[in-house]
Amino acid sequence: MVVRAGETGHAVLFRDGAVVLFGLGPAEEVAFLRHLRPLVHRPHERPESEETVLHVRPRRRRG
Repeated sequence: MVVRAGETGHAVLFRDGAVVLFGLGPAEEVAFLRHLRPLVHRPHERPESEETVLHVRPRRRRG
């Protein structure tokens, strides 16, 4: 499920508990995850985290 998060960001919520955040600042990430906390059943003691930055370039037209 995709939901709005923060001022201009989004979050993708997966059934297995994974959350992918897009376009949120650090404070917005913390606030969003804190908001989800009461909805989580049996949370991990130390959640895993990965971070990556994607740079997307528009396709060049051929011809």
